[in-house]
Amino acid sequence: HGDASAGQCVALLEQHRVGVLVSELHVSCEYVIGLLAALRQHQPALVSVVLTAQPDAGHAIELVNSAQVFRLLREPVDAQTLVNVVAAATARFRAMRRNPGQSRRYGARTATPAPGLEQSGLLERIRSLRQL
Repeated sequence: HGDASAGQCVALLEQHRVGVLVSELHVSCEYVIGLLAALRQHQPALVSVVLTAQPDAGHAIELVNSAQVFRLLREPVDAQTLVNVVAAATARFRAMRRNPGQSRRYGARTATPAPGLEQSGLLERIRSLRQL
C-alpha cells in the first residue's frame, strides 16, 4: 500500500511541476517521513503539509528535522483551515522560488533513505526529478 501510494506520488511529480505536497501520515510513518525527506532533499523548494489522525511527538520532530514539513495538522481538519494552510504553503513555495538561497538554507538535512525507497527504484526517480 505504501509503495503504491509513493509510486503514484513520484509519478505525479515526474509529470507535473508541484510546489505544495499534502500527504497523510498513517501506519507506515517511517516510510512517509523518509519519502518526504528524500523529496525535500532533492526538491528543496517543495513545501509539504502533513495530515495525521494520531500526532506523535517523535514523528513530528522527524518530520520537521528530516523533511522540513511546513505544517503538521491533526485530522479531522476543517476545509477552511486546510485552504488557509495550502495558501500559506503556496506563498512559501513562491518565496523560495524567487530566492533560491532560501531553499538551500531551509533544505532538509541528508537523511538515511526510508527502507524500501531504494529497492523500489523510487529514490533514483526522486533524484532525477527536474528542479522546481
